[in-house]
Amino acid sequence: MKKIRIDVFDYHDYRKFLRDWFDLQRENQSLSLRDIAEQCELSTGYLPMMLSGQRNLTEKSLMKLQTSLNLNSEELTYFKSLVVLSDSATAKERMQAFEQIKNGRTFKKKSAKELEVYKYLSNWLNVAIKELALRRDFDPHPEWIQKRLVQKVSLKEIESSLKFLFDQKFLIKNSADQITTSNKQLDCFAGVYRLSLGEFHRQMFTLASHSIDLTPRDQRNLLGHTFLIPENKVEELKSLLDETLKKIEALNSEFREPGPVYHVILATFPVAKKG
Repeated sequence: MKKIRIDVFDYHDYRKFLRDWFDLQRENQSLSLRDIAEQCELSTGYLPMMLSGQRNLTEKSLMKLQTSLNLNSEELTYFKSLVVLSDSATAKERMQAFEQIKNGRTFKKKSAKELEVYKYLSNWLNVAIKELALRRDFDPHPEWIQKRLVQKVSLKEIESSLKFLFDQKFLIKNSADQITTSNKQLDCFAGVYRLSLGEFHRQMFTLASHSIDLTPRDQRNLLGHTFLIPENKVEELKSLLDETLKKIEALNSEFREPGPVYHVILATFPVAKKG
């Protein structure tokens, strides 16, 4: 039996949706990409390049595709937001698109896991408290946590973070009233995950800059090196950072001894362009 329609809300990548939608047109109506391009008055070479990521889906091209896609107003709004989330060059536009996505009725109903990822990663306090909970002497009272944070954080913010962590089972209280952390895995979907992780890194870079004033020098180690590098060596540089991070992660033991919670940043980014 031929499939009649696919649900755009099952997708987090607009290109994946379009690829499946085009496949469906080929299966149901024997339409090729060329046929669809001609129907929508698009260049025959444009659709393959857009689907492969070589070109972005422009607003003008989407207007030509809209009638064929046959999306209702809520579906079309969601689809357009996916396009911005994927292709926009600015974090502000991507954040605005996600705000629109996460407030949608159908998205809330079908995509609870994506919202959970976003809420967890977009607040550094969630991650910090979850790591603090590994300590044997961890006390889930906001006052205890507040005293151990380097940054000034209100009790209300800590209470909100704790509620989220317990509600979503990142922290678990056993029958003996002991707090344990779960081995819960985050479902990392492309657009939402990238946005969440970007916000997390933005917050952590801010905390790193604050540490220059708030943390004694012997308790921090901020290193950096600016240098010219051949373009064909950039991937090797990234691999070195990946290997270093794996070695650092190996230092994280199973012990629950009281100790500080550290965040390690390994970053490489250009300060001058090639062209």
